[in-house]
Amino acid sequence: MAELIYTCPSCGADFDMANVDTKKRIGYCIFCRAYRPIPKKHSNNSADLQASLDEAVNLFKSGNFSSARRCAETVISLSKKNAVANYIISFCDAFTESFKETKKYEDYFLRRFPDFELEIEEEELLKQLIIATRNRSMEFECEILKKFCEYDDPEELAAFVDKFSPACIQKRPDISFMSEEMMNVYGEISEKCLIPQTWLALYNSMLKNPDSPLSNDSFYLKTKSERVYKEFILRIGNIFNRIKDPASHTKFFGAFGKVQTVYETKLAKANS
Repeated sequence: MAELIYTCPSCGADFDMANVDTKKRIGYCIFCRAYRPIPKKHSNNSADLQASLDEAVNLFKSGNFSSARRCAETVISLSKKNAVANYIISFCDAFTESFKETKKYEDYFLRRFPDFELEIEEEELLKQLIIATRNRSMEFECEILKKFCEYDDPEELAAFVDKFSPACIQKRPDISFMSEEMMNVYGEISEKCLIPQTWLALYNSMLKNPDSPLSNDSFYLKTKSERVYKEFILRIGNIFNRIKDPASHTKFFGAFGKVQTVYETKLAKANS
C-alpha cells in the first residue's frame, strides 16, 4: 500500500508525518502553527485484495464462516493491517472453530483495534460487521465507541451510535456496563452529536434494567438500591447533562430529574 500523504486543509502544505496522528485524524501544520483535522482517505486496495475482501464479508454475513476466514487470510497476506479481515479471523477463531480461542476476539478490541488506521470503505465494512455481530461485539461497546468518537465526524458518529448502542443497552442483564469510562464516552458523544435513540434507551434502562429497583420494586434491598443509584442512575444523569443540543438537553435531563425524584423518594421510604 502506498504511503499516505496528508495535506493541511488551511494552507495546502503537506504535513510532516511525524506531526500526524492518523488514529485521531489530526496533524500539526508547521506553517499555520496550529493543529488541523486531516481527512479520511479512500481505499487504494488492489483489485485482488478488494475482491477477496468483498467475498470474505459476503461469506461472513451469510454465515459461511470457514470460507469467510479463508478469504480473510488471503486479504491478510496482501495487507496485514486490514481491520475488516482481522475482525473476521478473530471472530471465527473465537466462536466458530472447533477449538474456540475467545481470547483472540478480546485481543482484537483491547489491543489491536485502537491502533487501526481506517480508510473510508474499510471503516464502513467494519461497522457493518460490528453491528451484524452485536450479540458478541456489545461486550466491547466502550472500546468501539471510543475509537469512532475520536475518528468520526459528528454526523457519521451519530449514525453509527444510534444503530449500534440502543440494542446493546436494551440487552444488558445488569448495570455493570455503565462504568465511569462508559459514562464518559457516552457523555463525550452527547457533547458532539445527536443520538436520540441511544438517549431514549438509556432513559428506559433506568426503568427496565433487571438490576434497577424501579423495574421490580426491590427498594427493600437497601444496599443494592443505593449502589444502583450511585453507579447507574446518577451516571445516566451525568450523560444527559452533557447533551449540548438545548432542546434535547431539556427533554432528557428533565425526564431524568423526574425519575431521580421517584427513585430518591422510594429509597428514603425504604430506609425509614
